[in-house]
Amino acid sequence: GAGAQQRRLLGNEHPDLVVTINNLAMLLQEKGDLDAAEIMLREALAMRRTLLGEEHPQVATSLNNLAFLHVNKGDLTAAEPLLREALDIRRSNFDEDHTDVAISISNLAMVLKRMGNLEAVEPMLREVLEIRLRVLGEGHPDVGFSYTNLALVIAEIGDPEEAESLFLQGLAILEEALPPDHQELRNVRKNYAGFLRDQGRADDAGTIEARIDDE
Repeated sequence: GAGAQQRRLLGNEHPDLVVTINNLAMLLQEKGDLDAAEIMLREALAMRRTLLGEEHPQVATSLNNLAFLHVNKGDLTAAEPLLREALDIRRSNFDEDHTDVAISISNLAMVLKRMGNLEAVEPMLREVLEIRLRVLGEGHPDVGFSYTNLALVIAEIGDPEEAESLFLQGLAILEEALPPDHQELRNVRKNYAGFLRDQGRADDAGTIEARIDDE
């Protein structure tokens, strides 16, 4: 195949070969062959460590790719240390407001949330929100989603007053920035309605749900 041909032409430790192996791994992942994809992603990671050094941003990218394969396999415990290492590398390479740092924090927070570690997730999502506010500004949809993602966690932790405030801040931004029938906006409204129902506010939830149905 293409990988074997490139090995003959380029040798085993050429950067272009890493890209090819990585692309093949992603293709295998899309086809559902996760075990074969994992072997290739591990090879790409090892090659990048050797070629570029342990602290290179592309090593962080490979760690992320391997972590998300584990997420797809349902192995969150294997994904967590890879995402932590990727975040450490990005923090050491970029300033604190870099988009890749915010993405890495979000990725780790998502996995920790699925593992039920809400106490660790809350400060991470607050940091992502602060970064996005500084970099993107109050009106950006990613800021809106940061507010509502944090709201869900705060609601689960048990502070409904702050959760509602965060939901409303996020929704105000998203309703201004996105078309009314945008799927992600509809999802946020559903989450907000679910939160209201959990608080025993069925009438308020019904009002929100009626808006979703109308749009």
